[in-house]
Amino acid sequence: SKNIPVLILNQVSNFDAGDRFTVALKNNGTVFSWGENGHGQLGSCDTITRNYPLIIQTISGIQDVKAGAAHAIALDQNGKIFSWGDNQYGQLGTGDLVNRKNPTQINISGIAKIAIGSHHCFAIDSNAVLWVWGDNEEGALGQNSRTFYSSPVQLPGTWSTTQGQGWITSNTAAYNKDDGSLWVWGKNYRGTAGP
Repeated sequence: SKNIPVLILNQVSNFDAGDRFTVALKNNGTVFSWGENGHGQLGSCDTITRNYPLIIQTISGIQDVKAGAAHAIALDQNGKIFSWGDNQYGQLGTGDLVNRKNPTQINISGIAKIAIGSHHCFAIDSNAVLWVWGDNEEGALGQNSRTFYSSPVQLPGTWSTTQGQGWITSNTAAYNKDDGSLWVWGKNYRGTAGP
């Protein structure tokens, strides 16, 4: 353990922590990762755990990066999403349940924002369509079912892209539209999904 703060990277614009691993986005659009790597969640083309930041060499021009329990997604400046790591529930959005040790492009485009839960992901495109995929055991994908989706599917309705913000926990999701309305769905543990 570290008992005092230690500088690990400079020029970081965004970072996110999963379960025992971290991803960080630098100002120049490169992504670094470190920590546990048993599922390939470091995107390093192997499963070697690392205690130091390692650049993910197969992606560049990234504008956002998110970490789930043991998977990660990145959004590039052209609106494309890349995913890697654990895929037990289809959370990589690749149409299968195969883990990926390196970033793989998902078959949707024109994406404006991304969000991630423990085992599922959201993306909203430039046409205000909200895409969801992965674990749906507690209804966290808002599909009125408990079916897992290994490829992105649309959440019915029109969502916002300007000020709208998405939030996901392990099994609950919420979205705040531009008009100020807040929508929630998924597991209602201790009232987290509302009435």
